[in-house]
Amino acid sequence: REDGTLGNGSGISVAEELPALLKSTSNKNFSITANPTANSTSFIISNMRGKKAEIAIYNIAGQKTTTIFSGTVTENEQEATWNIPAQLPKGIYFATLRSGQDCETIKIVKQ
Repeated sequence: REDGTLGNGSGISVAEELPALLKSTSNKNFSITANPTANSTSFIISNMRGKKAEIAIYNIAGQKTTTIFSGTVTENEQEATWNIPAQLPKGIYFATLRSGQDCETIKIVKQ
């Protein structure tokens, strides 16, 4: 959510949840095409056709910087591209794929 909370009524901020998100290294439905990257990268959502999903980008402080996909997955492998704004500082970012209670996270290095 834009206010930095998870949006599930818990009042827990993404920054508070980030350490738990980072422990998950199993990304069975979520992959990235270019990492590290400077200008753009694409994410692939797999095996989620017909499910509602969101891909959001967070900075190292856990603040949401943008949402690059939000809606129903229409393909067995759906691609979402993040065209990285030039003014976005270099550093570590996290992409999260959320669908219902499931969440997968990928660390991104912006050069």
